[in-house]
Amino acid sequence: MNGVVTRRNSVARTDVGRRRQINEDAMHSDDVLAFYVVADGVGGHNKGEVASRETIDQLRSWIGGARTELAQLEQRHLDGDPEAVWAMRRLLESAVQSACYMVFGMAQLDPDKKGMSTTCSAMLLRGNLAIAAHVGDSRVYRLRGGEVLQ
Repeated sequence: MNGVVTRRNSVARTDVGRRRQINEDAMHSDDVLAFYVVADGVGGHNKGEVASRETIDQLRSWIGGARTELAQLEQRHLDGDPEAVWAMRRLLESAVQSACYMVFGMAQLDPDKKGMSTTCSAMLLRGNLAIAAHVGDSRVYRLRGGEVLQ
């Protein structure tokens, strides 16, 4: 790439809170791949912890499997190809859609999982880009120069 090495160090924490017995949060942090996901199982619904964990597993698998393609797309982006950005966005969107279909399918097949759901926020960093995807009301914020932007 352009000789620039970016070192990332992420930290993730979760807490069950005061109202629930089960922590329905799941997260994934990969500083090497620069891919981060938070999924928050929808409380009060059946198996939110299963939905959030499955969402993380699906996204991690999808993006991890696209490692080579992502590196090529990043290089194309750095070389000035505007289509590379759209391809990276489509890749992340496809990963999220795949996770949604999997969670929905699991809920359809198992009566114990009927109605399970989760929110999801994912971010993929490539070159000078941050590509985000959302399902539900979880958010990603950018903090730069003391200013916060959703």
